[in-house]
Amino acid sequence: MSDSDHFHMPLFRPGTAVAWHGQPETVSHVILRRGGLFVYLVGHEAPVAAERLALTPSRFTALRVE
Repeated sequence: MSDSDHFHMPLFRPGTAVAWHGQPETVSHVILRRGGLFVYLVGHEAPVAAERLALTPSRFTALRVE
């Protein structure tokens, strides 16, 4: 597989460590709302737009692996 067969994107799931305003946080749960991806953080009541969080992207393949 070549590099062109892969893509990178952040993967938000419960327990994932992220940075928000330069501080480490942990993902509680993730929701889709009004066409946007929002992330709830442990200890915070309001959701945060996913694009406002810092997370190293995961590498995915665009090919079917058999």
